[in-house]
Amino acid sequence: MSSGWLRGVVKEVPSGDTLVISATVKSGVPPEKRITLSSLIAPKLGLRDGSRNDEPFAYQSREFLRSLCIGQPCVFRVEHKIEAAGNREFGSVFLGQQRNVAVEVASNGWARVKFASAAAIEAKEVSPYYDALQQAESEAKALELGLWTRDPTASEESVRDLRDLDASAFFLGLGKGARFVATVEQVLSGSTLRLGVRDPVEAVQSAVQSQDPPSSVFLYGSVLVHVSGVQAPSMTRPGTSSLPLRGGHSGPAWGSTPAGGGVGGGVVSSGADTESSISNAVESLSINPSNSNSTTTTTTTTTTTTIPTSIPTSDPFAREAKFLTETHALNRDVRLIAEGLDRNGNLYVTVLTPALPPRPTPSAGQGEGGEGVEVVRDGDGYANLAEMLLKKGLAKCVESGLGLLSTPGAGLKYREWERLGRDSRQGVWVNFAGVNGAVNGAVNGVANGPAKGTWIRGRVVEVSSGDCLVIRPFAPTPTTTTTTTTASEKRIQLSSIRAPRPPTRNAPQGEPWGYEARELLRKTAVGKWVEARVEYCRSVPLSPEDASATRQLVFANVEVLAPEEQIQVDVTGQWPASPAPSTTAITPNRIHLAELVLKKGLAQTVRHRTDEERSALYDHLQAVEEVARSSRIGLSAKQAPPTPRINDLSQAGAAKAKLHLPFLQRSGRIMGVVDFVLSAQRVKLFVPKEGVLIAFAPSGVKTPTRAMPAQGGKPATQAEAYAEEAYAFSRELLNQRDVEVVIEDMDRGGTFLGSLKVLGGGGGGGGRGGGGGGRGGGRQERQEQGERRDFAVELLRNGFAKIQPYVDPMALANGAEMVQAERSAKEARKRIFEN
Repeated sequence: MSSGWLRGVVKEVPSGDTLVISATVKSGVPPEKRITLSSLIAPKLGLRDGSRNDEPFAYQSREFLRSLCIGQPCVFRVEHKIEAAGNREFGSVFLGQQRNVAVEVASNGWARVKFASAAAIEAKEVSPYYDALQQAESEAKALELGLWTRDPTASEESVRDLRDLDASAFFLGLGKGARFVATVEQVLSGSTLRLGVRDPVEAVQSAVQSQDPPSSVFLYGSVLVHVSGVQAPSMTRPGTSSLPLRGGHSGPAWGSTPAGGGVGGGVVSSGADTESSISNAVESLSINPSNSNSTTTTTTTTTTTTIPTSIPTSDPFAREAKFLTETHALNRDVRLIAEGLDRNGNLYVTVLTPALPPRPTPSAGQGEGGEGVEVVRDGDGYANLAEMLLKKGLAKCVESGLGLLSTPGAGLKYREWERLGRDSRQGVWVNFAGVNGAVNGAVNGVANGPAKGTWIRGRVVEVSSGDCLVIRPFAPTPTTTTTTTTASEKRIQLSSIRAPRPPTRNAPQGEPWGYEARELLRKTAVGKWVEARVEYCRSVPLSPEDASATRQLVFANVEVLAPEEQIQVDVTGQWPASPAPSTTAITPNRIHLAELVLKKGLAQTVRHRTDEERSALYDHLQAVEEVARSSRIGLSAKQAPPTPRINDLSQAGAAKAKLHLPFLQRSGRIMGVVDFVLSAQRVKLFVPKEGVLIAFAPSGVKTPTRAMPAQGGKPATQAEAYAEEAYAFSRELLNQRDVEVVIEDMDRGGTFLGSLKVLGGGGGGGGRGGGGGGRGGGRQERQEQGERRDFAVELLRNGFAKIQPYVDPMALANGAEMVQAERSAKEARKRIFEN
């Protein structure tokens, strides 16, 4: 036979003689009961609307019971109900199955013991521990405790002056970033709280809405606040009734309500149920409450009448979010940081909640305090409420709130917590399929994209625009037979920024500042070793006409290694063994490319949707952009730069190109930039001084021919041996590099001939990863900074070219070095000389 004793946790203390107790469940929102302690009557608290003031010692009585019970595991029993009081349930509550809460309250003088009339005894409306309560009350009277004090001023001083505070005035009295302590009196939703505030006194006094002066010794302010940076699901949807649920109730009523619990028909002695008998009688409940989001009829915690179905409906997971906040914050002293006000005067704060006491072992199964996630606590055991909500998927980040956070780098942490909740597919993210409609398990819309957090390490071989580059992945020190092709290259977009489009063949003018943005990135990154951390992926259609054909875009944070790290990779052939790079901060001594472009005002941050992935450094990037905007540089400048005028001779034909030959020959050494690598020996070269694009090839060498499709009546041709490897070598050595050329002649196809030297040492095809034989692609000595590397000699030395038979190499300026390079490749049987 059931004993009537149930197990639960004290969730709320509405007054000095009433408790709200919730069950312990494995998941979901648990049922709860509102229990008034039998045979006790505590002073009544006042109401915020001013219709009732505090009775003397009402606040102190509630505070004693709150500090004693809140969050504590307990066992309780419902002993009787009074229909005239709305079917209020009365019972006994024990903490740890040993401490009788009613006796504790009476012994400290914070409640009176009701007179047990004959009618009450006959109706079984008397506590079975009545004798113990009377004895406790007598001892409190003798000691003049609590209500029984004889201090004539104590009664008046105990009454609060309860006032609503103006949130804006209260914040101005505190100041941004100010820390204060308050009691959470009510939880309206997972991210909206009502606080009871006493300190700082000056801020409370300045925020009192009424002009009436305080009428009591201490002022107790009530202010509504929102958790900064997050938004939990709403408890009431727009357009519905605003009828509140009583007492902060967030779950269904307790399933079974044993009444009486074996209470006798008369006044029962204090030994009616000993501690051991209570322990043996406690039932271990396995409660599976109904869906808290259902709109069907539900029983309230304070009455057996049903709530009509006209009660406002809540958003999915609103009750779960509200319960989590209630579990950690309701009726607790929390630490708060004032963050700011929105345009409507709503106050936003960071809420730090204390650690919870150990929960009951049976049926708990919810992890620490029911949040079921790992949270970071400070030295005093306080944790960020927003972290719990986000990691459990019970809230989303809000851009406006994140912008108010006063702690540096806090926005990055909030987004990372949100990502963890989203990746766990729980709470509001349970049906999340990615912003582009990908199924669970795909990477944000791309089923086969690299996973978030993947590191791509390698050398930059091309910069397509101010926010896009191509990386050839780093590989361990190769052997002499290692080969490399362009198939391994990775195209990377810089996370969360957009730069103007540079001039292209289809759009020769480009967008304003597009050329400058690309040039900045080219001069900084091409030929350098970089480290990219994948942040997210996107699938975009190849053309507006066919949405089914898509291509994958990979977005990452990209950093250029520090100079000493560049040298280490080049010399040792091994990646630096440094500590794990931070995901939320820029590595010291490295160049963060997105930050660099924004700092120069040559890009803008992307305004992401709430559910979109973004850079882990998004807040920092926005701050950098704002500095550039305020400095009126780049895109924010009053005038756009002049559009570069480029004469493309590579497509103009031999006759027009020949007109420029005398000028280029007389110029001697010409500085240029390799715009594109057409083949292993032929490049498109931009000469800034002349404003022309020319096709160029080194004199006297021949490289393997790549496969060519049939075109212009000519049949398709097969690729010669090592043709792709030779092209990859030249592309890494030359593409978008600063070079020095000497124009000697021009062939009949309009290609200028001469010598070409690559400026600077930064690697390239002759360095690591260039497909070269041995460390450094056959070069045993590392190139020194500022050295000019002859393109033709590099091709010959690495076995990717041979001297043309009809050419006298000694007639060329670098002929002797070319002959020596070809001889060494033949002796080593490199590539085309292997047979």
